[in-house]
Amino acid sequence: MSQPLYFLPNCTRAQLVTGTGLTRSLLAARGLADVFADVSAPSVDCAVCELGGRGPGDLAGTILCYQTPDGEIPGRVGFYRAEQTWTPVGDGSLLWIGTNPAAPPTAADMRRPRQFTGYKLTLADTHEWLVPVIRRIDGSTELGTDLIWDAAGRLIEPIKDRYRAYWEHSAEVLAWFTAEDGFNGAAFNKARALELAVEAVGLNYRYGRAEQNALRAIDGLNYLSVLMATIDWPKAAAIAEAEKKSDEPPEPPPPNSTPGQPAD
Repeated sequence: MSQPLYFLPNCTRAQLVTGTGLTRSLLAARGLADVFADVSAPSVDCAVCELGGRGPGDLAGTILCYQTPDGEIPGRVGFYRAEQTWTPVGDGSLLWIGTNPAAPPTAADMRRPRQFTGYKLTLADTHEWLVPVIRRIDGSTELGTDLIWDAAGRLIEPIKDRYRAYWEHSAEVLAWFTAEDGFNGAAFNKARALELAVEAVGLNYRYGRAEQNALRAIDGLNYLSVLMATIDWPKAAAIAEAEKKSDEPPEPPPPNSTPGQPAD
């Protein structure tokens, strides 16, 4: 029960909560549209606390947090300077992320209700994260698809609109791993690679650029492993290695031996 807290400076509860739900336009303006995309209302699956005094950056505002998949909300939703670490997003004028250094957020705390199949990787925070397979070399995916008929009456399975951008971006990852110059080529960019790694983790978790800056689960040692998982590269490499071995000629029998008989 250590999910991040989100402080929205110069924002009141009345602005953040409209009717029975969260104000989506305000969340989008503060960079929280994706993290809170499937969070509905304070009475259902999140908590909202308007501060009576000053918060991070000595600013007034409101703190927001979602409940965990187990339905839990932190016992203390508020600003407690001695117990929390607050990281500004950008210049801090729109958003801060708060964590408890004694119990930092874990992958389990940030897990989305629905997760896609993939690889379990232990990242820099020492916790295990499930990284989804987005695009395999053969074009298959673990992302959600629709089942419809095309103009000719044939069944097709297009990627759901919600996940189409992830699918399209994964083509860049596949190109890096299959190109002859690979990660030494002009097409490779480490900043873009990190962005795609964070995006992939964000499919299964409430994790984006702001959370990466605060938690740093993806680092210089594991970002390529995350990208490899998104294209099912470990399985593809294992299949290629098995095919290579099957194509190799059998080893010649040892000297002075008869085929089918043990050597002396």
